[in-house]
Amino acid sequence: MTDSDKPTISRRRVLASAGASVAALGSIPVIHQGSELTSPEIVGHRGVAGLEAPNTIASIQLAEQLGADGVALDVRRTADGTLVLFHDPVLDISTNASGRIETTTAEELADVRVDGEPIPTVREALRVIEDTEMSLYLELKKAGYTDQTLALIEEFSLESRTTLTSFLTGALAGLDTAPVETGFLGSAPHPDLFGDARKTGSSLVLSHYVPYGLEWFVEEANRWDLTPGIWELASTETHIEDSLSYDIGVLMTNRPDIALEKVR
Repeated sequence: MTDSDKPTISRRRVLASAGASVAALGSIPVIHQGSELTSPEIVGHRGVAGLEAPNTIASIQLAEQLGADGVALDVRRTADGTLVLFHDPVLDISTNASGRIETTTAEELADVRVDGEPIPTVREALRVIEDTEMSLYLELKKAGYTDQTLALIEEFSLESRTTLTSFLTGALAGLDTAPVETGFLGSAPHPDLFGDARKTGSSLVLSHYVPYGLEWFVEEANRWDLTPGIWELASTETHIEDSLSYDIGVLMTNRPDIALEKVR
């Protein structure tokens, strides 16, 4: 399955190029709201995906070194039921291997690399995070392994620091009485986000960074008595500055180092 000669497409390089392309189109006007804003929690997206291989131990450790308040990581399950940190359903896009995560065993993943870094199990990641003060946002990429994820969180006594997130209402079903927070994710500001967040018992609702749509999103989240958050793939200084001009509770960014410079 693993092919060391196969060309590897680095997600980090793709995202960096995308960010540079956006920046080249011209700066997006920053909307300063006038009132004094509370600094949001600065969370490293997939660790520090703008500087290190995403969803890896190295990326988590870099987030801590930079002083990030937390990390947001992606959870998938292998063919033999092991929970691992990985974003895509397939290995082909960002590793030196091919195949689907859900049809690959943990043993087969042992030799797979993302920009030279191994794919960690969730257990390995929690062991590292346990010794930090960072908060943890675990995104469930599919429904069906929520209880297994929660059991691992409880095993490491990380309930008070953990928020389970998803784009899928089914992945967050039944967590309204769980000892963790939940957050509902959206690809863009949209009216359905708030009802779906309520349906899952979430107190946090997050939208992807979309210029000019965020003011409405933040106001509507407040109207629904939900904490608004922003996550972004192409992290540029302009995007980060714009995001920080809104009264949000969480900013998930590939460049927490830039965001931290702005708020501290």
